[in-house]
Amino acid sequence: MEHKLLLCNASNYRRGGPVVTPWQPIRPASVLPDADVTQVRDGHGDPIPFQVDRIDPEDSRHDALALLLPERKLEGTGGGWASAPITLECVAAARPSSKPSEASEPVTRMELNNEVLWVSFSLSASQGPGDAGCFAGAIQSARLGRMEMLDAHEALLGFVESHHSEKRIQLDGISIPNPAWCERQSTEVNLCQLPYSLLSICKGPVREVCTVVSQPFSYEYSDPSNQCQIQLSCQLYRSLILYPGSPYLVEELWLKGKDPQHPDQTANLSFSAHYFAHMDMGFEPKVTWFDHVPDWLAIEYDPNWALFSTYPRPRYGFASNAHILQPKSPHPGYPVKESAHRSFSWELGPSKKACCLHWFQYDAPGEIQSHIGHIWYEFLLAPLWVTTN
Repeated sequence: MEHKLLLCNASNYRRGGPVVTPWQPIRPASVLPDADVTQVRDGHGDPIPFQVDRIDPEDSRHDALALLLPERKLEGTGGGWASAPITLECVAAARPSSKPSEASEPVTRMELNNEVLWVSFSLSASQGPGDAGCFAGAIQSARLGRMEMLDAHEALLGFVESHHSEKRIQLDGISIPNPAWCERQSTEVNLCQLPYSLLSICKGPVREVCTVVSQPFSYEYSDPSNQCQIQLSCQLYRSLILYPGSPYLVEELWLKGKDPQHPDQTANLSFSAHYFAHMDMGFEPKVTWFDHVPDWLAIEYDPNWALFSTYPRPRYGFASNAHILQPKSPHPGYPVKESAHRSFSWELGPSKKACCLHWFQYDAPGEIQSHIGHIWYEFLLAPLWVTTN
């Protein structure tokens, strides 16, 4: 069975690259929910690389169709948006499960690699005996080739250990807005010591997606109409995504809450994510953030440090579809004065689903502000999209 769709581009120049769209709204209504897509073709009949990802095996609302267009494939337009037809061939067949196979021991670390960027992600809070047990959900290593982007100084000296107890980029907590009648505006949840478990793995020609979910935690608020306290059991979901040959990691976040008395009913809750980073960017790192475009930030190595006068300076960029509050450098109250210059933190505005992008760079020409601003525009502000009309 064939199904016609339109690829759309709102930019005024030709574009290509990954296109991701929710699968359920465009799934052909005449086939089974588990229909398998066998081929995607453009208007000339040429095949387009694709995959259908089952992100959450228990919630089909998160299923996604991912396409990979050749560079400059789709025409741009000076106003409105341009479109091009594509055709999906579908058959009513059961799709393979994305659930990871049962392991003899719990998975405590995920490693993602696209031959350009290598990322090590900790699911466990503890890294070994005697540590603080606060590393759950942390990126503990990000390497471009042999360059460890979280500790470039050690990398240049020849030390490239996969994960170090201090360096990390970590979603360390979230804020959940309380109802207007509550005394506190929000409820703070510390996630540093809350382990994650592996939910699904999706691999294909377009991307690799590893989805993890936190252990349940409680969120409580008052219900004045019934004069009682409502307690929800919540879990934070995180999809970590790598595209072939790209120096960035994409992260999608959403928060589910359920009433224990009605476990079959779940709701996506609004939340604000807090990030903490410990990276060696010199003694006076340069942090760029603009309050009139608060959707990305950039952190660069100290431009005054002589060691890097003949070496490429490592750079880190972060972008999100949720506004970013002004980043802090150093992180307020960081307890170790000698290394406080390596600490950074920032917070996102409220959203029900946040899409974030971690960009790593050390040898690309031009300023990182141009690179992260461009990828923010193409990936988050004005992405290519698919429609049925």
